[in-house]
Amino acid sequence: MSFDLAPLQVYLDSVAARGRTMLLPALHKTHELYGWAPREAQIAISNTLRVPLADIHGVIEFYSMFYNEPMPKRVVRLCEDSACHLAGAEKVGETIKEHLGPDTAFEHVPCLGMCDLAPAALNGTTPAGHLTPDSVPAFLATSQPSTFNLQPSPAPHAHVFGSPRWITARVGLVDPSSLPDYENHGGYQALRKALAMPPDDLITFAEQTGIVGRGGAMFPLGRKQRFTRGASDPIKHIVINADESEPGTFKDRVLMEEDPFSLVEAMTISAYAVGAENGWIFVRGEYPRAFSRLEEAVRQAREAGYLGKNILGKKGFNFDIELRLGAGAYICGEETALFEAIEGKRGFPRIKPPFPVTNGLFNQPTAINNVETLLALLAALKVGLETWTAQGTGVGKTNPGSPGTKLFCLSGHVARPGLYEVPFGLTIRELIEMAGGVVADVDRSLRLRKASAQTAPSYTESQHPERSGNEPDSQSDSVPAQSKDAGSATPHPLQAVLMGGAAGVFIGPDKLDTRLTYEDCRAAGIPMGSGVVMVFNQSVDLREILYQLARFFAHESCGKCFPCQLGTQRQKEILERVKDGGLEAEDRQTLLDVGFTMTETSLCGLGQTAASAVVSALHRWPQLVAEKSQ
Repeated sequence: MSFDLAPLQVYLDSVAARGRTMLLPALHKTHELYGWAPREAQIAISNTLRVPLADIHGVIEFYSMFYNEPMPKRVVRLCEDSACHLAGAEKVGETIKEHLGPDTAFEHVPCLGMCDLAPAALNGTTPAGHLTPDSVPAFLATSQPSTFNLQPSPAPHAHVFGSPRWITARVGLVDPSSLPDYENHGGYQALRKALAMPPDDLITFAEQTGIVGRGGAMFPLGRKQRFTRGASDPIKHIVINADESEPGTFKDRVLMEEDPFSLVEAMTISAYAVGAENGWIFVRGEYPRAFSRLEEAVRQAREAGYLGKNILGKKGFNFDIELRLGAGAYICGEETALFEAIEGKRGFPRIKPPFPVTNGLFNQPTAINNVETLLALLAALKVGLETWTAQGTGVGKTNPGSPGTKLFCLSGHVARPGLYEVPFGLTIRELIEMAGGVVADVDRSLRLRKASAQTAPSYTESQHPERSGNEPDSQSDSVPAQSKDAGSATPHPLQAVLMGGAAGVFIGPDKLDTRLTYEDCRAAGIPMGSGVVMVFNQSVDLREILYQLARFFAHESCGKCFPCQLGTQRQKEILERVKDGGLEAEDRQTLLDVGFTMTETSLCGLGQTAASAVVSALHRWPQLVAEKSQ
């Protein structure tokens, strides 16, 4: 088999001076041209970027979206996470196989970050949501118009609810491809406000907002900025961790797809605070639409002078942004693994300390943040410190509490899955009721969503005077948690809620009145994580859900440390057997022992939390994996 390497070589020559740091982009270009990475292409990359061939092979093997064997250029990827499973992904997959064209591959993949649109899939780089067996031909027509005399299925859009909407203020309102539209809706006002302050005052403002990491680590934003600014190395970096791969999480995808300029502005503000000239956004490979929109936003911002030298006339303030697209590796959401990926290596986590604020990307001081974290600071700058801290909890107390608003990702058996921006302090029950309550099945959820307006019932005005006033007058399709489905004579009470994502914990109905604040959740043993709230009614066999979570972690373990590598595989094997009715006498205790070992001895957060949901379920519902008499 021969390959025309000329187009690839033209690209490689244009980036050769960058060396190994361009390995990920070079491999993406190779797959764009050939569908996979032929040995001849790998040799060309090795020679031009000066990367050992063995290292290139290792990087290809590391990522699930790279191939070293022939593959079609187009791959259809169907999500198999719990939300899509509940919504009928299995039947959709069977129909895709029946209609698939000869030049297209088909894969089941872990969460695509579209749980609000379940079941979801990617046709090449084109996302689709709310798929049914009947809609599959139109979905495939996106790439096979000659096969089906159909119009391609429309692009999915986000469902965003709640009030006050400060972080998501422009989502659904602005054209994500238009910088002038962004400016007309308040864009770059916050940057001008920030540049009027000395950097130390800006960091003090960030500290006073009480904003902490919104990806799950909860490290105070202002403290991270101060540590980074105080590092001795003059070369500093701002890095955005947009490798949002936690099953049930989709908030960052919504922000990047619908309001990409806000992330560019927020990064520029953070760069001014810490004294960084280099910005990086690492976007997960399953978010091609977000990546392309961010690329365009960066290009337009650079042309308009919002990136580059002496930004907005501020002499000596220079900052620019590069993007990197991942290729299917959950572990790259771990901050040091993400640095390794940008540097052109396999995404293995590093041992800490040292920490990123002194030894991060390229071993230089780095402030790495989640997308929502920096956009929360952008929102606080826009509305003002007093207004921001008036929402939520903890204002005026020694404990900073949980001021401002937070994004929550609701999916599963609720009437209106979507992204909810609400003040800290709502209870889990109130949030589920905002989403229409528990429904009998996800099909009913889809029907309710299509029948109702794209807004959700809000909390009462007496409880929350910030109510926006755009909520529907009728709440007839709202079903309280633990109540009878309005369209069925059969009760479908809430059975469980997965809080915080796959690395979170399960709770039962007795925890629904826990307030969604950092302090309340910490006291209740409930991780807020990335804001996942996945609801399961009584019809669900939780053993199946536990197996899906275990399968996810077994697939995503990088293999660097044995407790995680072996523990996730063993956990998956046991839960697969339990799911299929093959319970053995010691299974429950073995799962607890494996979970303890991974939690206490794994190198990074993946292994340390890979058993969290399973162990929480075993403690709460012992009958799921009951002790079997010898």
